[in-house]
Amino acid sequence: MQYNKFAIAGTIVDIKGIEIQPDGFVKRELILRTGRDFPQDLRFEFLQQNAYKLEPFGEGEEVLVQFNLKGSEFNDRLFTNLIAYQIEGLYRKHKQRNQQIV
Repeated sequence: MQYNKFAIAGTIVDIKGIEIQPDGFVKRELILRTGRDFPQDLRFEFLQQNAYKLEPFGEGEEVLVQFNLKGSEFNDRLFTNLIAYQIEGLYRKHKQRNQQIV
């Protein structure tokens, strides 16, 4: 199965705690607000080792999230999940470059 790859920028609204299932499956959720005129809050799932990529980030920070769409069916209902695999601060690299130049 091949996933579509997407990226979206926004502001972190919330980062949930790490959930570890009895079978060792690791999951962490990120709530990201996108848009200016009509803001949307989106829930992304960071799975397994990717769950720990959220550690250096906090509420209010502007980030770019790269993710895949994953669809599944359960009890005759369709669900769509946003499975994130990468996150980066939009202004972190720029700030670091400026600090090194000065």
